[in-house]
Amino acid sequence: MRKPTEDALLALLQEERAALRTGDLTALPTFAAQKLVLVEDIRVHPRNPQLIDRITRDLNRNAGLLAAAMDGITAAQQRLGALRAVRNGLSVYTAGGDRQTVAQRPDTLERKA
Repeated sequence: MRKPTEDALLALLQEERAALRTGDLTALPTFAAQKLVLVEDIRVHPRNPQLIDRITRDLNRNAGLLAAAMDGITAAQQRLGALRAVRNGLSVYTAGGDRQTVAQRPDTLERKA
């Protein structure tokens, strides 16, 4: 028999999944706080093992989505860092293997005949 706590947790996990899939990362702290309360209640008052398996499966699925979102954010940060580095000057290696920075020219209008 399901209890309101399990139903609430399953619904919350569905909402969290939808937020992760749409990129609504601002909602995640709220979900985390609510999940802690609901999971603690289920831990204190054990329920149906099959339902616990479903909750565990949903939690693991959302954890995978969260990890993918974090990987995406990390990749975006690295890309932005690389773009900033190029804007400040391009690092190249000379024929002798020494590192040399080629300064970026200021943005000017170049007229060609």
